[in-house]
Amino acid sequence: MKDETIQDIFRIGLPLAVVIGLLLGAGCSTIDAIIADLPDSQPGAVHPTTPAQPTHPDAPPAPSPSVQIAVSWENNAGYREMNLTAASLDECSARFAAAKARGANTVNLYLVNLRDGRPVPSTIYVGAFGGAISRDRVQRYRDIARLAREHGLVINWWFLADDGGGIPYRDAARITAAITDYARELGPEILGGGGYLVIALESDENLTKALVQRYAHAWKAALPGLKVANHMCSGEYGWSRDIPEIDAHFHQTSPKASVAAFTAEIKNVVAKCGKPVIACEFSLVGTDETARRKAQIAIDAGCVGVHSGVPSGD
Repeated sequence: MKDETIQDIFRIGLPLAVVIGLLLGAGCSTIDAIIADLPDSQPGAVHPTTPAQPTHPDAPPAPSPSVQIAVSWENNAGYREMNLTAASLDECSARFAAAKARGANTVNLYLVNLRDGRPVPSTIYVGAFGGAISRDRVQRYRDIARLAREHGLVINWWFLADDGGGIPYRDAARITAAITDYARELGPEILGGGGYLVIALESDENLTKALVQRYAHAWKAALPGLKVANHMCSGEYGWSRDIPEIDAHFHQTSPKASVAAFTAEIKNVVAKCGKPVIACEFSLVGTDETARRKAQIAIDAGCVGVHSGVPSGD
């Protein structure tokens, strides 16, 4: 379908479900094909289907599911679900709908990703990290949080990506100042997401154990009641276990691990971590039977979330 025709459909202001139906009827056979056909949009653009409405500060948090199910680790890093905070609102809505249709109840989204966000960095700042705050970008985060809640999805917010790109990971003064900025501008969205605030993607790549603890403490001081989680490189969980300010561990396994190796690792981490464990990045496909088996194995082992595919239910 031509971009001009797609743009006309969105310009009319039809509900997303109707738009998807029209696109399917025009030859887009899957949700993925619909997303691929969506017109490019700058981060500041708001289509009639997704009007800007700030989240009410007193809005209750989304109900937290007993088990988080997400499809966040599929595709390559540049197109991963966390980067939707840099995408168009229409793409966010379509991908939230697709995730929900597959059985997901949770999404993972970046607060800061300066290098490989797409099409622009994920940040509330206009330029360098910690600089002037963009009201348009703040509003986009609010809109995206609203869209996720409209689709019935819990949000885990990830504070720092692991990509570098100008993030001063070990400059505690600048990072804690940024925590204050994000808590002030997006506190209701972060608390109201119903999930966790994750300190960093693969925190042991760029931080120290002491800094993870310091930043977790700063977040809890800025937003009382916030649940804070830690994510580490494949196989690691020690910092999450040892830091009292960390409430949960997001565990990364190698996506190439066999089912047997994955099973042994997950059981070991659940037994020894002493905190809720969410299994991440055990598949970069998510739709094949191995991913579904691993997701079910993780839940059966006691994980409170799986983020690389929908469990098989076996």
